Amino acid sequence: AKLNYNPPKYDGSPYKIEMEGISVTVIKEILDYIFSGQIRLSEETIQDVVQAADLLLLTELKTLCCEFLEGCITAENCIGIRDFALHYCLNHVYYLATEYLETHFRDVSSTEEFLELGPTKLKEVLSLEKLNVGNEKYVFEAVLRWISHDPEMRKVCGSLA
Repeated sequence: AKLNYNPPKYDGSPYKIEMEGISVTVIKEILDYIFSGQIRLSEETIQDVVQAADLLLLTELKTLCCEFLEGCITAENCIGIRDFALHYCLNHVYYLATEYLETHFRDVSSTEEFLELGPTKLKEVLSLEKLNVGNEKYVFEAVLRWISHDPEMRKVCGSLA
């Protein structure tokens, strides 16, 4: 997303600000928030609202989004939320998503997000310091599931070491 400002001409035409990458719906929600102090957040729009709040330097809105995201973390989405939080410097959300991933690795390793990880990201996840697996066989089984998900592409990955 980017913000383009075109100064007005001296003919009385209005100011024009273009916000590429932010939908009209999200802008309307943000304007409503600015005037009312309330916003409706959903899992469908949260990423767009965070991106817009980040672009527009709306710190309080970004904080509200963080609180919302913290309540959304599940085995199915903790990897994606973790990556998103890292990208937008949502440090507490990143910490909680990482903690969830470490604590619930067996559940996470069965999700589509885990199976879709690239080799570098898989290595990062498996290298987490506090990965709670109870038994190393669960890590081995997770890697086998990951390989089986796309064997043709993953056989060229070779060693993850």
